[in-house]
Amino acid sequence: MFNHAHLLLDIGVERGIFATQPGLRARQLAGWVALTERWPSAAAAITSDPMLLGRLENAAQQTAHQALRPEQLTAIETDVGITGLEPSLLDYLRRSDSLMACVRLLVSFSPDTDEEAAPDVKASITNTEAPPDPRKRQPSPEADSSTIS
Repeated sequence: MFNHAHLLLDIGVERGIFATQPGLRARQLAGWVALTERWPSAAAAITSDPMLLGRLENAAQQTAHQALRPEQLTAIETDVGITGLEPSLLDYLRRSDSLMACVRLLVSFSPDTDEEAAPDVKASITNTEAPPDPRKRQPSPEADSSTIS
């Protein structure tokens, strides 16, 4: 989890998401990291539909101080549009600061919240190919073509 948080912090600083108005706070980033680590399927659904987070936060507040029965949990799943909802996620959202105000920053990791203008974060994060090591000699294109006859 620490590596995940550190990576997102570095990316966020580089992309300027902490300098936007309203800016993302470290506490909000930590809350998002905890959510994505503990409930990855819910985080994936929120990434696809950021407004889902608001519906989940509302459901969490509406069900405060009650033990949820399975049929109530199923009704909440239907209402918010998610399957496999765990009561522990609702408990977490109840105890945590709301992330709804910054969900678009958390999902796009770009200060530009216009979805069409935001970069494809998934592609940039999943690209694990390291740049070439300048200390290693790279074969020249001429060398490659001369060996093919």
